[in-house]
Amino acid sequence: MGILRKTLSASRSSTAVTIVPLGAKIQGDLMLDSQLHLDGDFEGLLDCGSTLVVGKNGRFKGRLRAGEVLVSGSIEAELVCTKLHILAGGSVKGRVSCDSFILDEKGDFIGDRLHAGEQAQTLDEAEQLLDRPLAAINSQELTLENLLDSLPTSVTLDK
Repeated sequence: MGILRKTLSASRSSTAVTIVPLGAKIQGDLMLDSQLHLDGDFEGLLDCGSTLVVGKNGRFKGRLRAGEVLVSGSIEAELVCTKLHILAGGSVKGRVSCDSFILDEKGDFIGDRLHAGEQAQTLDEAEQLLDRPLAAINSQELTLENLLDSLPTSVTLDK
């Protein structure tokens, strides 16, 4: 039997990393302050107060907020972050609100990027922003300007 000479602490540490390994499947809501390295599958809501790394085998689907996001795998989500970096082989599909956006050669992005002025600070604000309905058109007040305002700002075509 050994004796511990150091006191172990469960306090927050900026160097802590949570790992979801290859083969693991998580479904639900997760909120954490540490970094997250995702090599498995995660579906749901993720609020990561630090860096999220999606490894080449990692897949995320749902709603996501994080500080910095590095993607080698795939994300299909409503994403709010300060920095998004899609690496070669990485794929992001969805609506993104971020201050900094980097897309490496052979990285893939399909979706919308919200303007920096529309940066949402919380997932609730992001949900309100992303679920904002298109301008309602009253059939009695139909004008060319109203009709143009009701059209989507972008369209994505798949092969």
